Amino acid sequence: METVSRQKMMLSTLTAYLYLVGYVVYINIVTTPETPDEQIRIMNRIYYVFFFIVMMSTLYVTRRESWKRDRAINFYLIIVIGGMLRFVTDYLFKSEVTLTSSQFQQMSTLFFFTLFPIIAITRCYKFIDFRRLWKWTLVSVVILIWFIYITNPAVHEATEERLSGGNTDTILFGHIGVMGLVVSYYAIRKNHLNLLTAALLLITMWFSFLVMLRAGSRGPILSLVVVAFFAIMAGSKNKLRNAIVFILVFAAILSFWEQIVLFIGRLSPVLYERFAQAALQEQTESRDPLFLYAIEVFKEHPIFGYYFAKYGKFDGYIWTHNLFTDIIMQLGIFGLILIIYVIVAAFKRSGRILGNNLIYGWIALIFIQRFMLLMTSKAWYLDSTFNAALILVLLPILSDNVILQSEAD
Repeated sequence: METVSRQKMMLSTLTAYLYLVGYVVYINIVTTPETPDEQIRIMNRIYYVFFFIVMMSTLYVTRRESWKRDRAINFYLIIVIGGMLRFVTDYLFKSEVTLTSSQFQQMSTLFFFTLFPIIAITRCYKFIDFRRLWKWTLVSVVILIWFIYITNPAVHEATEERLSGGNTDTILFGHIGVMGLVVSYYAIRKNHLNLLTAALLLITMWFSFLVMLRAGSRGPILSLVVVAFFAIMAGSKNKLRNAIVFILVFAAILSFWEQIVLFIGRLSPVLYERFAQAALQEQTESRDPLFLYAIEVFKEHPIFGYYFAKYGKFDGYIWTHNLFTDIIMQLGIFGLILIIYVIVAAFKRSGRILGNNLIYGWIALIFIQRFMLLMTSKAWYLDSTFNAALILVLLPILSDNVILQSEAD
């Protein structure tokens, strides 16, 4: 492989890795829940400066490559740019919006690191080494799970406290466990492993399971169930057999639900308490004002929306913790139609990727996991893993990636 192609391959693969999982691994290794906020901000700056250098280098070496986009990617770019414009117009032209200049700069930076990485990936995806990307992801996620287990004593014991990371709340911390389960399972299922490696991954799955449960959030469990269902249904072309297996598994879960909840209670009392006290309903009720606010904004401005977020005098801004309510508040029915098209297209592509047993099927599973995260928490413009996985499953990788084509030849 000539020098320029090797540069493209390494930079393209590194850009994809950093945007997909790099930050999650990095921030949860270099910070702890006791890390001061100022130090976390410094760690964030270090990462983003490094990512910026890699990303801009990738854009430079691929500057003569065609910018591959299909309709779904174009629609998502419209959503990203529309969200940026909505936030800027809120800040500049709406007197009722009270944001500090630092809050505006922070959000502008986040949008920069949403839009430009998407552009970079659509320019460089032909040169991403997906085998190398998979190895980097698997190794770094396994290291992260073991690091959390070794350095966080709370993971070892069933306590009433919910676990979190340095710059990672309890929900995202639980999703780290889900990611550990997904990549470890995928490695065991798709690779011919020696006994030692298989044992290491099985232990990693157990540690990941403990992290997921002891984070004390039910969202990650729901995400894992949906990912497992999708993997079963899409992973084989025998849909009837898949449906029968799913029905049998679902029936077994219902039959032994009480025992399952008691088992969860032994591992994570805080999660058991949330089940027992119908905490999901309480959590939903606490977010009802956000949902209702978004719906009211949508009713008053149904075509293109009006506000980027719910603004407060002291809190700055807060998102609605749901992908679709965020979109209808920001971009109205126009944005809702676009995002529905994008998500449906991504799910269809994910099904094909898994059904055809492609080398990057694990990215489809991560996309589904992060989509489920955005149904109950966080915001689409804050989740680089969701954005990276979404774009990667939408791109025509199999037909265009030069490395996969050379391996096929």
